[in-house]
Amino acid sequence: MFAGEHAETAIRRALFGFSMSARQPGPYDSIARKWLALAERRRAHVIELRDSGRWKHYYTTDGLDEAMRKAARGRDAWVKVVGLPARDTDPSD
Repeated sequence: MFAGEHAETAIRRALFGFSMSARQPGPYDSIARKWLALAERRRAHVIELRDSGRWKHYYTTDGLDEAMRKAARGRDAWVKVVGLPARDTDPSD
């Protein structure tokens, strides 16, 4: 066996010898979940402004649309960090 073959076998063993399908908990998971909760509260607040009509005091129509997009993107970003599956649709939309 050549040295290159040994290294290649070791790499294959390292890559395929165990499953990485389960996400391991990290030391910052609780912090990421708190930021996700904050992003969800922000999104809920913008939705409440829209539904109640109070958005007219704070935003233009285009400004409200941008605030909705930013709140949704923020929530989606934290969902990815936390490792939760993303929701395709939200009943509140």
